[in-house]
Amino acid sequence: MRSRIHVLLFLLSLLCAGFLQITSGSRLLNEQQVGTQLPCGQQVAGQQACNQQPSDQQPGVQQGQQQPGVQGQQPQQPGNQQGQQPGNQQQGQGQQPGNQQGQQQPGNQQGQQQQPGNQQGQPGQQPGNQQGQAQQPGNQQGQQPGNQQGQQPGNQQGQPGQQPGNQQGQAQQPGNQQGQQPGQQGQQTQPVGICHGTFADNQPSSQEAVSLVQSTGIRRFRLYGPDHNALQSLRNTGIEVVLGVPNEQLQSIASSQNNANQWVQTNVQNYQDVKFRFIVVGNGITPAHDQTSQFAQFVLPAMQNIQNAISACGLQNKMRVTTAIDQSEILSQSYPPSQGQFRPEVRQFIDPIIQFLVNNNNVPLLVNLHPYFSYVHNKADIPPELESSGKGGQHPRLEYATFQRSDAIVQDGQLGYTNVFDAMVDSVHSALEKAGGSSLDVVVSEIGWPTAGGDAASVEIASTHNNKLIDHVLNNGTPKRPQKRIETYIFNLFDENKRDSEEFERHWGVFWNNKQAKYQINFQSQ
Repeated sequence: MRSRIHVLLFLLSLLCAGFLQITSGSRLLNEQQVGTQLPCGQQVAGQQACNQQPSDQQPGVQQGQQQPGVQGQQPQQPGNQQGQQPGNQQQGQGQQPGNQQGQQQPGNQQGQQQQPGNQQGQPGQQPGNQQGQAQQPGNQQGQQPGNQQGQQPGNQQGQPGQQPGNQQGQAQQPGNQQGQQPGQQGQQTQPVGICHGTFADNQPSSQEAVSLVQSTGIRRFRLYGPDHNALQSLRNTGIEVVLGVPNEQLQSIASSQNNANQWVQTNVQNYQDVKFRFIVVGNGITPAHDQTSQFAQFVLPAMQNIQNAISACGLQNKMRVTTAIDQSEILSQSYPPSQGQFRPEVRQFIDPIIQFLVNNNNVPLLVNLHPYFSYVHNKADIPPELESSGKGGQHPRLEYATFQRSDAIVQDGQLGYTNVFDAMVDSVHSALEKAGGSSLDVVVSEIGWPTAGGDAASVEIASTHNNKLIDHVLNNGTPKRPQKRIETYIFNLFDENKRDSEEFERHWGVFWNNKQAKYQINFQSQ
């Protein structure tokens, strides 16, 4: 009897030991299968969503499973690979949802339809993108924005400090070319733009105007105020738009941030598929001129409020806020160019504006300048004594005004000037240097030549001036800044028959109002 009891106890102990081993094994198996659970709350292939097999992956990545839109990737920490900083990936690996090798977020495909925001004469790229690729800023073949192959965010090819969308070590802002800030120019040529003044009752419609600009290959377009028909037509064209805030609206915008917010919402944010380059707050305003002095006090606060509104929308990296001045109205001296300086009576007006531009990453100052006025009104920019140097019936003052001299006929210290355009631009550079704006570039926001109605106003001379102007600014800087191509806008697209000043001011159009060119002109001349 006692031996039977011993046998039963022995068998019972064996059964208990086996049960404990089975229970332990089951628990280990469950831990291997389930792992650490995250509160995702959905079953995926028998597991809680976001759970893992034992591997190198962090929560959210499963062996044999992919994050949405991710294909063919190796186990990794979210977004990181092979010693990269967070968000840095090698091609085709470690993508965030939606970024795949061969699959891109909308607009990220090689050779596919591009979004507006162009460089190097190619239509339809997002700001900062090159080589025919329609990428989101900084995305290349499944990478996080701006990151490539083990670099810090925003850097490429191991070089620091690039903006999103930059390639080959260039520090570009959206929409610009090879190392330039928005609106600045370096060695690369820039497209020449055109202005669209509308003091007329016989011009083609805004839609026709935009179609004409597209058909002629013009890449930049200045509007003096919000023209919603034009803005609608400019959607997805890749044309860069310089949009003006009219003088008459400055007081309202300066007096209320809400008014500025509404202006930006209505005229800018509602057209995010339009490529805005500059928002130009006021045009040709100076306290020294009776016709514009009443607006002068509103320019800077309006600029500040528009900048605030753009920043609040997250658009501050897509466009820049500036103003446009008239060279002849705001300089007290422009000849020789090195003596250029602002009128004493405008310093209180212009100096704070210059500091605003400097403090906002050196936004260029827009300048309207017209060699024609200097020529017909015998202004000092074109020295009267040049007449005495004429040969064989030539008119050296006119030649100097229209880029027809190759020799330096105005000498300013070490710098020689062959044309008045360079001299006028450098006079503004000199004035800026004296007013704390030496870091600013100049954009020529108006320049042209009339085809009728005044002395030397003809189709032939206008053709000479504008074609030689295009060739000059595409290939040369000024003597003072020879490495800077001057961004330039020709005035005007069409004639304006409602201008009530001198007759020649009604005839600045490059095109007749039937949309035919008055003379042959190529905005991409080299």
